[in-house]
Amino acid sequence: MLFRQTQKGGTIMSKIIGYVLLADLGKIKVFTIQQTEQKTVSLQAYQSIESIEGHGKLSEIYSDKSGDYNNSTAGGSSSYETKSDLERTNRVVDGLAEFINQFAEQNKEKLYLSLSSPIHAQVEKKLKTSTTEKIKAFLTKDLTKQNVDTVMQAFAL
Repeated sequence: MLFRQTQKGGTIMSKIIGYVLLADLGKIKVFTIQQTEQKTVSLQAYQSIESIEGHGKLSEIYSDKSGDYNNSTAGGSSSYETKSDLERTNRVVDGLAEFINQFAEQNKEKLYLSLSSPIHAQVEKKLKTSTTEKIKAFLTKDLTKQNVDTVMQAFAL
């Protein structure tokens, strides 16, 4: 895919050579990796998805009264809350793996992935072979809150 950027003094052609996907339990960010005719590389924001379910505390999602979550054990967490945390994490991991697999099917370019440590191995197990073949780098880092320069350095772009 080619893009045309205009700057002072002329037009610069650039093409997408890959995608960077960054994710944690509550956020997915996708960047295009663009390369100009002069072989300079840049990242451009492509898509960003926020998941309230990934960020919210269970006491905020499942409360018996507004702003209050009563537990039968003082100071501890109930088995309901623990099971719900696991179920929620599993749903987020399944959804993230599905998103990455579909994204890889729809785009022929190489993928650069960085997933936060708690979900990296779980998501990796759920990726299709056709997806893993497109992955150029797969980091175990949460880069979702980092600036573009830090992301480029992490992937050595």
